[in-house]
Amino acid sequence: MSRLEASVRKRLGSFALDLTLETDGCVAIAGPNGAGKSTALLTLLGIVRPDAGHVRLGGQPLYDDGVDVPTEERGIAYVPQDYALFPHLTASGNVEFALGCLRPAPARARRREEARALLDRLGVLACADRLPASLSGGERQRVALARALARQPRALLFDEPFAALDAGARGEVRLYLRARLAELGLPAVVVTHDRADVEALGAPVVVLEGGRVVQRGTLAELAARPATEYVARFCG
Repeated sequence: MSRLEASVRKRLGSFALDLTLETDGCVAIAGPNGAGKSTALLTLLGIVRPDAGHVRLGGQPLYDDGVDVPTEERGIAYVPQDYALFPHLTASGNVEFALGCLRPAPARARRREEARALLDRLGVLACADRLPASLSGGERQRVALARALARQPRALLFDEPFAALDAGARGEVRLYLRARLAELGLPAVVVTHDRADVEALGAPVVVLEGGRVVQRGTLAELAARPATEYVARFCG
């Protein structure tokens, strides 16, 4: 199993991110708006370049002294909050696009076959020929996950994956994602500001405030000894 390790520092104007994180499973990053959660993901992904520190995946340095692996070569899949599906491509077409980015890329017929197999595995094969605008929030999330997995990643990053869902779908999709992440066995970082997300995923949590880690542990550990007022409110 791969392990994702990061210790990074980044200053953006008056804001400074100082993040240390290690996981070989699912971990949540929680915090209030402006805490640096999304910046943390973009730093792991390589879109934001740290001022100092390191990022390693499976023991391989992605960012370190003299090393800065390009985003597209890091083996990390990123699923943004709005899922960023191409609106002019069907569900299958979105996944086929990702397969076409592999090197070497499978032949067109093979891409179609593999895309449909991924959609079937994630329970949305019936959506294969539909455009994203006609899909529910839960269906879009599953298609976005299929597209992410098509890149054969070694780690997954999710930015507020449940925020775009209506309340009725949120519980079902939380449990679905937990099961899939456990099945995949990949390091996964899920950004959220909702305690219910952390609870449903069964993940340990790293709490960011003002760009720095103020506490980390299970929800029970945080609730027993909250380090800040925000942590106390977050734990209910």
